[in-house]
Amino acid sequence: MKFEELKQKKLVLSILFFFALIYCLISIVNHYKFRTYALDLGLYSNLMYDYSHFRMSHYSIVHGFYPHNPLADHCDLLIPLLSPLYWLFGTYTLLIIQIAAILFGGYGVYIYFKERTDKKFLPELAMIHFFCIWGIYSALAYDYHSNVVGAMFVPWLLHYFDKRNYRLTALFFILLIFSKENMSLWAVFIFLGLIFLNRKDKSKMKAAFIFLFISAAYFTFIMEYLMPALSGDYFNANNDHYPYPDLGSNFGAIVTTIFTRPLYVIKLLFTHTVNYSGYDGIKKEMHLMVLFSGGYALLFRPQYLVMLIPIYGQKLFSNSDAKWGINAQYSIEFVPILTIALFTLLMKIKTQERMLVISTNLTLLTGFATFSKLEHRTALYHSPQNVMFYDDIHYHTDFTVYKVHDALKLIPPDAIVCAQTQLVPHLSGRPYIYQFPDVYDADYIALLDRETTYPRNRVDYDDAVNSVYHSPDWEVIYQANYTCILKRVRNRFCIKASNGLFVSADRDLGGALIANRTKAFDWEKFRIFKTTEGKYKVSSDNHSNVRVASDSTELLLADTEMFTGCDQFSIEYLGHGKFAARAYNNKYVSVNHRNNDRIEATSDTIGINETFSLSLY
Repeated sequence: MKFEELKQKKLVLSILFFFALIYCLISIVNHYKFRTYALDLGLYSNLMYDYSHFRMSHYSIVHGFYPHNPLADHCDLLIPLLSPLYWLFGTYTLLIIQIAAILFGGYGVYIYFKERTDKKFLPELAMIHFFCIWGIYSALAYDYHSNVVGAMFVPWLLHYFDKRNYRLTALFFILLIFSKENMSLWAVFIFLGLIFLNRKDKSKMKAAFIFLFISAAYFTFIMEYLMPALSGDYFNANNDHYPYPDLGSNFGAIVTTIFTRPLYVIKLLFTHTVNYSGYDGIKKEMHLMVLFSGGYALLFRPQYLVMLIPIYGQKLFSNSDAKWGINAQYSIEFVPILTIALFTLLMKIKTQERMLVISTNLTLLTGFATFSKLEHRTALYHSPQNVMFYDDIHYHTDFTVYKVHDALKLIPPDAIVCAQTQLVPHLSGRPYIYQFPDVYDADYIALLDRETTYPRNRVDYDDAVNSVYHSPDWEVIYQANYTCILKRVRNRFCIKASNGLFVSADRDLGGALIANRTKAFDWEKFRIFKTTEGKYKVSSDNHSNVRVASDSTELLLADTEMFTGCDQFSIEYLGHGKFAARAYNNKYVSVNHRNNDRIEATSDTIGINETFSLSLY
C-alpha cells in the first residue's frame, strides 16, 4: 500500500514538474527575451514595487489615460498582499506567482477527484486535462493577469464547499473575489450553480445562498460605489467597466436588455455588430475550443454551465474583439470549470478500463486542440513566437539579449524613465515610469527597435523617435544592438522673481508657489520641459506638477502628479535673461505682494511683477 502511494506521489510530482517546465519556458523566457509589455506586466510590476515600499502607486505607466488611483481601474487586493515577494524576485515576481497559482489550481483538481473516486489514474488525468486547456497557454503567452491567479482558487473552493468545510471555503472565496472586481460577479454564478447541484441538501443550499448574497453585495459595492468614488469623474466619463454598448451603458440597462430582448442577446453570442469581415469566425473558434476541451459535458451537467454564464457574457458581449476569442487571459475562467464538469461526468463510468480509455482519449483531444492553436488561430493579434516553446522561433531574437539587459543598467534605479513597451517591465522597479512616446518629465528614454511599436503605429512611432533624436534636450548615451538610451540634457532650475527672491513650492502651504526665499533648497528647484503642443510644463522637486488653481484665487500650486490642461504655460522672452509666463486662462503669472508674495495667474499685462529669471542648479 505504501509502495502504491509512493508511486502515485511520484507520478503527481512528475506531472507538476513537467508542466511547470513548459510554463516557465513560455512565461519566463518571454520576459527575459523582452516579449512582455507595459500592459499589463509592467503596470502590475510597478504597482507591486510601490506596494512593497508601503506607498500607493502613481500609476504613471497609464498617466493621463486612467484614474490616478489603481484600485479605481482594477480592484485587485491580492497584489498588496503578495508585494513582499518583489524583494526576492524583482520583475519576475508576478510571472512566478502566476505559474505557481496555475500549478496550485491543477493540484486542487487532483485533490478534488482523488477524494471523490477510487478509480485509478482519473485524478491524474483530470490534472493533466486541466494543464492542457488552451486558456492557460494563451494567458502565459501574454504577461501577467490577476484573474488567472483568482481562477486557480476555484477548484479548492468547490472542493471544500462539497466537504462542508466552510472556513476554508470562505478563505478561497475571499482570495477569489479579492483578485479582481469582476470575480465577485463570477462567484455569484458559481454559488448559483452549487445551489442547483445541491438542491436536495438544505444545509449546503443555505451556505451557498449566503456566499451568493455576499458576492452580489461585494460586487455592487465595488462597482457602484468604491471604484467610482476612487476614480472621480473618470469613471463616469469613460465607463470602461461596462464595455457592452450592444447591451447597455450601465448594469441596469444590461439586465433590462437581457430580459427584454433574449433572441438578440443569444445572437450576440455567435455574431458581432461591427462592419468588418476580419472579425468573422472569432467567436466560432472560441465555441469550438470550449467544445473540444470538454464543453460537451456542460450539456449533461448544466449546473456548471450556469457557473460560466458571466464568463460567456463578459467575453462575447464586449465591445473588444480581443475578448471574443481564445487569446490572452480572457479564457482562463473556463479552465477549472470545464475540467471539473468533464471528469465529474467521467467519474460515473462504471468500469476502470472503459473510464481510463475514454478519459485518456478526451484528454488527448483537449491537448491536440490546444496544440493546433498555438501557431495559427482565427483570433487577431496572436503572436506564435510567444507561445511556441517547442520551436527555435521562441528562443530566437534579432538582437543580443544580454547586451540589452546590460544597457538598461546605465539608467539609475531612481531615475524617471520613459521606455518602449517591451522595456517597461524590466524598468518598472521605480516610482515613476512612462510608456514611450509619453515622455512627460522623464530623465531617460529607453528604446528597443524591435518587436512592437505599441501604442503607436510604425509611422507615428518613427516620428516620435526622430523628434527626441534631433531634440537639443536629449543626448544619446548608448546606441547599439537595436537599443538606444537617451538622457535628458537639463538640470533643475531655480526661478527668481522681480523682488530678487526665489520662488518656492511650499509644501507646508499645500504646494503653493511663493516668492519669498533668499536661498534655493529642494523646494526652490523645478524642472521645465516643452510639450508636443509647443507649451511648457513645470514640475517641482517632488515631481508635483504646477497648475493654476481651479477656484477664483487662480493661485499657482504644485500639488498634482496628473497632467491636466491647467498646467500648461506659454513663455515670452523679454530679453536680458528675463521672461514672462502666460497660463492656460490667458493671464500672466504674477507675484502678488499684497498676498504674502504668492504666485498667481491674474494679470492681463506684463509689468515688473510678471517678470522672472531662471538659473541652472
